Amino acid sequence: MRRLILISTVVALLVGCGATCPTTTASTTTATTSGGEPRVVFARAASETPPIQQQPVLPQPSPRAAVEQTVGVASVRVDYSSPGARGRTIWGELVPYGQVWRAGANQPTRVDLSEDATIFGTRVPAGVYSLFVIPAQTGEWTIILNTDSQLRGAQAHDASEDVARGTVAATDAPSRERLSYSFDDTTESRTSLVLDWAGKRVAIPIEFDTAALVGSRIDATVGNAWRPHFNAGRYLLEQEGQQARALEMLERSVAIQSTWWNEWFLARALDANGRRAEAIPHAERALELGAGDQTFDGFFAPQVRTALEEWRR
Repeated sequence: MRRLILISTVVALLVGCGATCPTTTASTTTATTSGGEPRVVFARAASETPPIQQQPVLPQPSPRAAVEQTVGVASVRVDYSSPGARGRTIWGELVPYGQVWRAGANQPTRVDLSEDATIFGTRVPAGVYSLFVIPAQTGEWTIILNTDSQLRGAQAHDASEDVARGTVAATDAPSRERLSYSFDDTTESRTSLVLDWAGKRVAIPIEFDTAALVGSRIDATVGNAWRPHFNAGRYLLEQEGQQARALEMLERSVAIQSTWWNEWFLARALDANGRRAEAIPHAERALELGAGDQTFDGFFAPQVRTALEEWRR
């Protein structure tokens, strides 16, 4: 009876599976139980199905592209998809006149400004923006920079999120099969982002206040000029046999700019070099400059006061 049930189960599985069965096969052998009753034993054979192959890499109708330009100390990067004309009429048909176009394919073209810029007389903060274009059959084309860089298409364009909008002339150009962006007429403070496709070319002016950007960088560098000597002196102060060198570095730091940081560590360096009397005024200066600073009040001020009590004895 048991053998009959097992054989029936096998038949039911095979009939139920039919043509959809995987190619993995099962073989059966007959064995005998301890009571002398036969039983069916199943063994799984290795699969003969070839492994699933990865999809081949194929050319995309509108491949991704990017272009980047340094302007003084700033940079502009454009990421876009580059559609091809493929025998189609682009302007006025594939890209209708008078309608917002995403200036590319698949998703809006993205413009990344590393620094604040001026576009069409409007100050545009550093950031990533969507670029839209409204082509015109006659007259100038409208260029739009929008804050929503994740839009999926021109139909999602919200004019209330535009940050810059202006018009530029569209000039005739040799016909180009694929949409292309490039930069032209670049100087230390300005550049033109050029859209070129299917016989039309438009240039979008982008300006940076390079003098102000450089000035702010110089101010930041000069303002922190005390730090390299301070960091070197602070490190050397903790190294055996380097106290004299530490004192030299910290004196240079204070000479550039007096801060509670370098005044306190200069006081410690003077004490470490046996010049405790000279250390006292620098520690007092550190207390004066550090008052109100969270880091100083919370951690260093108690150290300075303890040291002054000892040094004044």
